[in-house]
Amino acid sequence: METGLLSKDAVKRRIVTYEIFFFSLVCLTFWLNEILDIPHHLFGAESTPVNWIENIIETIIIAILCASVVYFTLRIMVRLKYLEGFLPVCSYCRRIKVNGSWILLEKFLHETTDLTISHGYCPDCIAKYHGDMLK
Repeated sequence: METGLLSKDAVKRRIVTYEIFFFSLVCLTFWLNEILDIPHHLFGAESTPVNWIENIIETIIIAILCASVVYFTLRIMVRLKYLEGFLPVCSYCRRIKVNGSWILLEKFLHETTDLTISHGYCPDCIAKYHGDMLK
């Protein structure tokens, strides 16, 4: 991960935090409107009494909407993480497609991880390609 970039978990937390913050802001607006009677003071509308039951019901509805949005956001993020896990690999040359260009698998692993690449043969390939030398 490059310096200055957030991890995917940090991005997920930030998005969920923003969602909860803005839903809370909507709730606060409803409560302030109910308590301060904003239409009466700003527009000269008829004064209305505080209706606690209505505001509690509105708050519950907003909380349910907030929980639904957060739930579906997290589900979408899990799905995106799953889809981001796919790497197209050429069956012939083992190059992989990254950001629209095909690069060697070894180069990709070297640039994105701390791995050191070493080549060798698995037992099946030794038998298949060099079996005559082993006899």
